[in-house]
Amino acid sequence: MTSKRVRKTSVAAQAQRPWTPRQQAIIDQVLNFRRDRLVCPVASRAACVADEDEAYAMQDWVADRLAHPVAGWKVGAYFDGAVQKALGLSEPFYGRVFAPELRSSPAILAPHQHPGCHVEVELALQIGKRIPISGPPMSAASLAGLVSGCFPAFEIVTSSWDNRNALSGVDHVADNGGCGGLVIGEPIAAWSEIELRGQQVELLVNGFALVTRPIAVGWQDVLGAAAWLINRLKRQNIAVQAGQVIATGTLTGLTPISPGQTAIAKIGRFAEVKMSIANAQSEQVPQALSI
Repeated sequence: MTSKRVRKTSVAAQAQRPWTPRQQAIIDQVLNFRRDRLVCPVASRAACVADEDEAYAMQDWVADRLAHPVAGWKVGAYFDGAVQKALGLSEPFYGRVFAPELRSSPAILAPHQHPGCHVEVELALQIGKRIPISGPPMSAASLAGLVSGCFPAFEIVTSSWDNRNALSGVDHVADNGGCGGLVIGEPIAAWSEIELRGQQVELLVNGFALVTRPIAVGWQDVLGAAAWLINRLKRQNIAVQAGQVIATGTLTGLTPISPGQTAIAKIGRFAEVKMSIANAQSEQVPQALSI
């Protein structure tokens, strides 16, 4: 997968400069994790994120400081309104997939780079052409013709703090939506011709099936999640670029994975993705996938 990589800081991030001491304390903790994988104890936090606007401004600012090319995006809490409510959010949320954190299956991850790792099984869409900020809102129907590929994926879910359950939804949003990257499987041939709803999704860890359930969404829902993301980014003055991938939301919920474990996800009989976390930091890990 190839694309021109474009990174753009949103108007919201620029408007928040300089930060207050409270805001700067939160940003420093996120940067410490995203740069050096220094996990902050929740008990030592002296400040929390105020609201969704502030959370996205912080997310944008951190992305600007990291200066990694953006290979794609994740959508959270689109398929289940109850999750939005539990997180205290007014709508679904998003995060960035940075190019160094996009990998192809089978992937081996370094344990020191992924402390407290969880995974979610998802479907990811690749966008075939740049979608400008201007123009009418994107719909699921109009997006279908712009999708150049569909892939099974693991979203790697991480946190800058040691107890993600103690955080609010806006804390997660500021922390890049909890996204620590994607592992992408082989493209699904003729994906739009497959009946998705009712297909079985299975998640195995070290050979044990931890999740087995029918898929409760259809392709219109998957496309709808990506369309929501595109429209939401337009509000932030950010255009989705050709070649970027959009992970559309979990099909399995959140599952922890530890060093020495291997996770395999199977979607029906047509898609599979595999990842492992190495036992030792010295174990060789593949390079990120070039898109």
